[in-house]
Amino acid sequence: VASSSNAAAAAASFKARLALDTIEPVAAALTRARPRLMTDAAVLVSELGRMTVLHDEELPAALQDLHADVMRRAAAVKEEAARLGAVGAAVGEGGGAGSGNDSSSVAASRLLAERRAAVTMLAVAALDRIVRQGLSGGGGGSGVVTPHDAAFAARYGAGLKAAM
Repeated sequence: VASSSNAAAAAASFKARLALDTIEPVAAALTRARPRLMTDAAVLVSELGRMTVLHDEELPAALQDLHADVMRRAAAVKEEAARLGAVGAAVGEGGGAGSGNDSSSVAASRLLAERRAAVTMLAVAALDRIVRQGLSGGGGGSGVVTPHDAAFAARYGAGLKAAM
């Protein structure tokens, strides 16, 4: 049963790629011939998406994506810390006091602290963007806010801003 569902998923993926490959040249030709029409169509699709995806549905998905990204980056930093620790231990076996290992250990610690700070800053910036978009009625910049958007901002806005 699993293989038939995998085969169906692969067939659907192939059909989607084929459709995109077919549509891209047509879209490129239309963009050259009627750029304003294509821009207006993109705005329409964006607005329809903004109006149909509610923030209370979008926010958990965005936070889950951010969590997965942060965990992946943190794991990479942790692996690098383990690698630097193993290299430092191997270098430390050969030298005694005053062999310069303390400075390399300090440099490695500083490097890891910088990497952790970078991961944290990226996560905070992404979280800030997610919150701002969620409280402003979406990322379209149109300034149009639906009643549901306003209710979402009123209910969760203070808590989200306080958490930042």
